[in-house]
Amino acid sequence: MDERGDFKGKRVVVMGLGRFGGGAGTARFFARAGAHTIVTDKADAEKLAGSLRQLEGLEIEYHLGGHCDSDFKESDLIVVNPAVPDDSPWLQMARANGIAITTEMNLFFERCPAPIIGITGSNGKSTTTAMIHAVVSCGYRAWLGGNIGGESLLARVEEIGPEDRVVLELSSFQLERLDETGRCPQVAVVTNISPNHLDRHGTMANYVRAKQVILRHQTADDYAVLCGQEDSLRDWAGLAKGNVVWYPADEAELEGIELVVPGRHNRINAAAALAVGRLMGVDESRARKALLGFKGLPHRLEFVAEKDGVRYYNDSIATTPESVMVAIDAFDEPKTIILGGYDKKISFEPLAEKLAGRVEQVVLLGQVRDQIERAILKARDKGNTLLPHIQLADGFEQAVGLAREVSRPGGVVLMSPACASYDMFSNFQQRGEIFRTLVNCF
Repeated sequence: MDERGDFKGKRVVVMGLGRFGGGAGTARFFARAGAHTIVTDKADAEKLAGSLRQLEGLEIEYHLGGHCDSDFKESDLIVVNPAVPDDSPWLQMARANGIAITTEMNLFFERCPAPIIGITGSNGKSTTTAMIHAVVSCGYRAWLGGNIGGESLLARVEEIGPEDRVVLELSSFQLERLDETGRCPQVAVVTNISPNHLDRHGTMANYVRAKQVILRHQTADDYAVLCGQEDSLRDWAGLAKGNVVWYPADEAELEGIELVVPGRHNRINAAAALAVGRLMGVDESRARKALLGFKGLPHRLEFVAEKDGVRYYNDSIATTPESVMVAIDAFDEPKTIILGGYDKKISFEPLAEKLAGRVEQVVLLGQVRDQIERAILKARDKGNTLLPHIQLADGFEQAVGLAREVSRPGGVVLMSPACASYDMFSNFQQRGEIFRTLVNCF
């Protein structure tokens, strides 16, 4: 396929529209390029109604409620959603028929004229990405995209100029396939590495290998910005072909960062943003002012309401045990935590031990409910006598109600699940929105 984007008349299949329009920007890009654009998704039109509205007025053929063999045998290009596993039988069919396969992110990297700042990690990457965008925006016209959501930058790539800066959150799924392009961000930021998405990658080694793509194809002129407080990243410096910058510089730098969002972890995230700002030549005082004005992200330790003396926080984006451990440290008050969800095949034992003496109540639900309970009981067997009381819920609404019942005035309720949401919700955003609704109905 011509890298210049001459797709006119080509038969292009966008595999995976998604209920929240993840593939809409890709479909719009190809439709405007004059391609014979086909959108295929296992979900039907009713479930995809919101996404389909974004594509009204464009010449697009839809194959919904299932996939068609002909799309994977007779097309010129398949653009696959990152959530589709590489061993999908449909992708195997496409390969057997010699059809090229790519992703929205690959297409964007191939066409973006501006320097790219890419951020990845197991935890904190969304907040770090948003902070970096706030800082870089002090000196440049800056674009925000990738795994953080929002409008597709591929659909707007022609608006991006070489003097702009692009800030992208990059997931392991996106990076895994980006490797095929031989491209990398000019500035690669890595927050941390801990077990995640092992249901998809199979082993920790595979997961780490996917994450390391962010550095693999950098040049001598590029920068790797790594968190110096993470021992797991020490070996990553050897992968960098260019310049390595460690953040934060020292503990004094952290203490000097002023934020309105809570937690030491957010000061570490801000240190990454300041490090990138210095590389970009952004005025330090403007950068720090931008960080002080940063209000946080939806679904990340987001204050929802105070009811009967208890404050409720939506931390739905916390889909790993490590994220929850960070959330626990952000509050000194008595805590009730709602935990559980989709099984990503990761251990909850370190989290169970972290709960000792720090959390009064846990409400467990979802696929991993019993697994988390066993981890807590195992921690008790090891002599941890200050472990929380356990409440078991059969559904999300019941879990929120139980959290309300067992919490006491002056405390906080954290909906910080440590798991993905796919066993009950379309994504973590929907889970967070329903939590907000339930709390506000008290």
